[in-house]
Amino acid sequence: MFCEYKATRRGRKFVKVARDFPSSQICSDCGFRDGPKPLHIREWTCDNCNTRHDRDWNAGRNIKYEGRRMLAATAPSTPGPGARRPVTATVNACGAHVRPGNSPAARTTPTLVGRKQEPTRSG
Repeated sequence: MFCEYKATRRGRKFVKVARDFPSSQICSDCGFRDGPKPLHIREWTCDNCNTRHDRDWNAGRNIKYEGRRMLAATAPSTPGPGARRPVTATVNACGAHVRPGNSPAARTTPTLVGRKQEPTRSG
């Protein structure tokens, strides 16, 4: 459970792939299942796409793909285009609250080059 601990610590998701998943029998490029191979065969060529595979690298890629597939199957569906997003309060860099929506920006008067201009006060 070391991997699960590390994933949780780093804020990632951990998915356990079935023990009997045929990771070394499937071509990671085209998905063709070639069947079981003896353990002494460390490299093999896919009969379908002629890609040469290292047994361990190929199995690692297949396990990664299967984990991602399982994770995508359990993920909640995302809202479609045009879905309304919840309005949340935001805070600007100074810590003041900013209201969402179309609010006019504060206007400032331009400063003249080389002169210091005092801000105008209304009252």
